[in-house]
Amino acid sequence: MQTVGVNEFQGLNVPLITIEQFLENGTGAVECDNIQGGCLAAAHLIAQGCRHLIHISGVHETAMPADERAAGFREVCEQKNVQYQVVGTHAYEYNHLEYHEVLEQLLLQHPDTDGIFASSDLIAAQLLRVCAKLGRKVPEQLKIVGFDDVNIASMTTPPITAIHQPIKEMAATAVELLVRAGEGQVVPSRTTLPVSLVVRGTTEREQILKDTRIFHFGTLSMTDEPVRSATRHAIETAKANGAMLSFDPNIREPLWQSMEEAKRQTAYGMEVCDVLKISDNEIRWFTGEEDFDRGVDQLWREYHIPLILLSMGSGGSRAYCSSRRAEQPAFIQAGTIETTGAGDTFGACCLHYILEHGVAGLGTTELEEMLRFANAAASIVTTRRGALRVMPEPEEIQAFLV
Repeated sequence: MQTVGVNEFQGLNVPLITIEQFLENGTGAVECDNIQGGCLAAAHLIAQGCRHLIHISGVHETAMPADERAAGFREVCEQKNVQYQVVGTHAYEYNHLEYHEVLEQLLLQHPDTDGIFASSDLIAAQLLRVCAKLGRKVPEQLKIVGFDDVNIASMTTPPITAIHQPIKEMAATAVELLVRAGEGQVVPSRTTLPVSLVVRGTTEREQILKDTRIFHFGTLSMTDEPVRSATRHAIETAKANGAMLSFDPNIREPLWQSMEEAKRQTAYGMEVCDVLKISDNEIRWFTGEEDFDRGVDQLWREYHIPLILLSMGSGGSRAYCSSRRAEQPAFIQAGTIETTGAGDTFGACCLHYILEHGVAGLGTTELEEMLRFANAAASIVTTRRGALRVMPEPEEIQAFLV
């Protein structure tokens, strides 16, 4: 593909609108507020307690938008009297999108660094891998902010706190300016759109709990300390931020020092949850009732749980919501191999349905629809070896139900 120079565009009398690049002889440019982005990143890292900051900027001796991000970063660090440095990269790393080596050397040379602002999410993602290699915990020992807020930012572990660049709005503005310029209208030479900070796990460990809509937990993380206290803290944080709490006892007797302690922890889960997924053997164990309706009634009277989901293996499943009760049979397949993961699949599908429909509006028809979908998914899993990795996609479940 041949590149056409700016001068050739001018000779053709064609308007030229650029994005994230200002050209003196262009028609107009649409940019995000890179200075604001640098300011937001530095201020956030400092607010999180960082005092030794590094900004990984653009390519040495090459004019780039990252230069303005560095200017904003410097401004805030100097205002707050925080130690910092701006580190440029080389054309090789930029052109090959490969930063691992330079990032590793940077951390080894500056072990006291506790906050890094990367000029792209790609660099931030590679920095996470380097931290894992060197044993640097993120965000406990090192906090990271990226720039762009592209898909990779929410796909890493932990997800990346990033400066959100309004790409869609910038593209729409550029098209609008191009149309106006083509019609002979005078357009501004520079249009700058604001950026925003999206906080995720690389700077605040609890952010994922604050953002979640449903927090699901079980007793596997409640058998001993310190994970028991950590689980309770997570529950309290999620609940305080408006999350729905889902609980699956998932009792594994060999993991408990005593089954009395297992009952105490299970009772705590029932006290705080909004949705309870419980198996037939667990409700017998906890309530002492062989009749499941009577067992559920006991849980209702003691814990006031809005929605109780009962899985009964080959006997199907039931849902109890307020005064409504729904039941659906299991899908028995001749090709069943093992039942590992069937209960988890059932519960996950119910939570998926709840995310789409909520709990308050679940009538008997909706409860039956939810159970049928979840039963089908659980049935599919029993024909495969494994558990979580072999869970079916929604389209596969719908095809099974046809």
